[in-house]
Order: sequence, then C-alpha cells, then structure tokens
Amino acid sequence: MDLNLTIKHLKKDEEKLAKELKKYAKEKLGKVEEFLPSHAKKTARIDAVLDKSGKKAIGYDFKFEAKLKMPEKNLIAKLNAKTAEEAINKAEQKLVKQLRKYKTQHHTLKKMDKKTLAKLRKILKRG
Repeated sequence: MDLNLTIKHLKKDEEKLAKELKKYAKEKLGKVEEFLPSHAKKTARIDAVLDKSGKKAIGYDFKFEAKLKMPEKNLIAKLNAKTAEEAINKAEQKLVKQLRKYKTQHHTLKKMDKKTLAKLRKILKRG
C-alpha cells in the first residue's frame, strides 16, 4: 500500500515537525492495511493532505483529509482537529470503520436460510 502525504502551509522553520508528522502518519495509516480486503492490498493507495486551518474552523488548527483508493471504491475521511496527531488518529479510526462496513456489505458469504432451501428442494423434486 502506498501513502502519499502532503503538508501545506507550514513555515520553513517547522520542517523538522513536518518530517516527524510524515513518519507518524506512515506509522498510523499503515495500520489501515491490516483491514483491507485481500484483493485490494497490492493496489490500494492513501492520498492524505494535512493543512493548517484558516479562519473558517475557529478553535481547530489543522484540517486533515485522507482518501483511500481501492480498485472498486474510494473511502474518504475529512476532519478538523486541534493537533496534527489527533487529526491523523481520528482519520485512521474513520477509515478503519468504513473498511469494516465495506467488508461486511460486500465480502460476506450469503447463505440461504432453511425456508428458502426447503422451497428450492420441493421445486427440484417436482420437475
């Protein structure tokens, strides 16, 4: 799984912080790979953008957006947070939650209940 993290609007003296955030994001968002369906592990990619918030989000200093691109579907987690680490943690939680929902909807075995099987057997016995 590839991770592409872009950090916007940080000052030049905050380059050390940017490197630490990239390392932290790779560590945290790398855990999402454990929850990916097996067919998507090779081609999945996360495009993430960490931005200092403007005046629109008063009280929140960072805006984070992560897009998980899989072969069949794209999952998106957008949020505002007070710290960059908090934003990354929440985004990881949102993506894992969405992946679990996706897997239960699309990758569960669909078994017939007893009534349906009984009806099917009766139909097959007739003809």
